[in-house]
Amino acid sequence: MATEWFRTPFEITSTDSDLHVPLGQLSTGQAIRRIHYGWTANAVGNGYDDLFSVVNEQILAGVVTTIGDTSEFPPDPLFQPENQAPPAQRWLAWEARAMWITAFPQVDSGAWSCTTVAPAEPGSGEGQVLAPTMPVGEFLNVWFICQSGQSWPFQVPWYLTGYVSMLVEL
Repeated sequence: MATEWFRTPFEITSTDSDLHVPLGQLSTGQAIRRIHYGWTANAVGNGYDDLFSVVNEQILAGVVTTIGDTSEFPPDPLFQPENQAPPAQRWLAWEARAMWITAFPQVDSGAWSCTTVAPAEPGSGEGQVLAPTMPVGEFLNVWFICQSGQSWPFQVPWYLTGYVSMLVEL
């Protein structure tokens, strides 16, 4: 069977209207065989209160599949970390990363910055998702989606950059 790598770099900001990026669509009979992914997030703010709130939170993200016409919203990694309708609609990768301080203020009103810790394991895996028979106009959609923890201070935006490479059997 023929295969092809599809590669997507992306940027997401917490102030964006959507915290997800479409990575591709598979038609009936196509299959994801492998994924490689990587991402990092950072935040910059002022004052100790926001700093302590941020370092006690995390950024959650993952690669997930859904079936639809792309008008569907992918599952939220914070509130829907379980697989929605396996084997086709499920998380191919899901992780939560803590924030760590990269620059600390010397005074309460000083500027600070944080970034996500390195991943616990490599961002690679065998996806093994076969696109089932679907109604006309529907596809197996692949998404990257992210979210911050519930207590993240809304006045402190975060910035995420990343990539996903998918090996697809055509």
